[in-house]
Amino acid sequence: DEWQSEAIRYRVDLRASVKLTVSATESRSGRTRDRRFFAKIYADSDQVERAWAVQQDLTSALREANEPFGLAPLAAYLPNHRVLVQDEVPALSLRHVIRRADPEEAPSAVRRAARTVAALHRLPVTAPEHRTELGRTDPRRLRRFAETLQNSHPNLAFAVTEIEAQILADLDAAGDMTSVPVHGDLKPIHLLLEEERVVLLDLDKFAAGDPMLDVANMLVLLRRERDAGAALARVFEEEYFAHVPAPWQQRLAPHYAWALLADAATFAIGL
Repeated sequence: DEWQSEAIRYRVDLRASVKLTVSATESRSGRTRDRRFFAKIYADSDQVERAWAVQQDLTSALREANEPFGLAPLAAYLPNHRVLVQDEVPALSLRHVIRRADPEEAPSAVRRAARTVAALHRLPVTAPEHRTELGRTDPRRLRRFAETLQNSHPNLAFAVTEIEAQILADLDAAGDMTSVPVHGDLKPIHLLLEEERVVLLDLDKFAAGDPMLDVANMLVLLRRERDAGAALARVFEEEYFAHVPAPWQQRLAPHYAWALLADAATFAIGL
């Protein structure tokens, strides 16, 4: 009968996201129903093809592994228009649950999220090599964050230099590990909590990488959540490491320090 569109995000030269609300009437019964979809328009054909391939590979791997998490269903793949359309998932995000008034519900939700992330990192699927940890943990990237913070706060220059050196030393001591599937942009808003499962959203940066990239980013964001943030971060950390190989934990400290330094540099320049 009609449809409406609403642009909800636009990243210049990368992609745009549009919420579509469609109203239709069934011809036989006369019943009218509204459905919502989210369409992503990508900058080039390689990006949309990659997004479609990730959706297919993960869906297949999840079906075989019988994991208690899933993805938003794919409604349409239009490669000629560089568009991928997914169904709306009628569920609350982890961030929404955390910010609700019930203090007893948040830790349980965070534990479910931690188990989901651990399951993703152990999922038997070949993640694309695009955006591997080489770019995310390049020392030159860390140096840029450090310089930004030092330039904006000269009084912290010596401390920042020491932190930078310790991060690199700890990463070197931890050694290399085999890359695993990582979300690449893990945030509380990217996990939707249904009754029986957790749904992961926004997998445009899904790739092979170091799992601590996801964990460190999540811990930084959880700690921002009001007075309970630190406690929720501890809950996530404890639950996550109960479900992954023990040696992974020694890699958390340098990655978490890196994430905090990057966060501080971002705030320092007012972004």
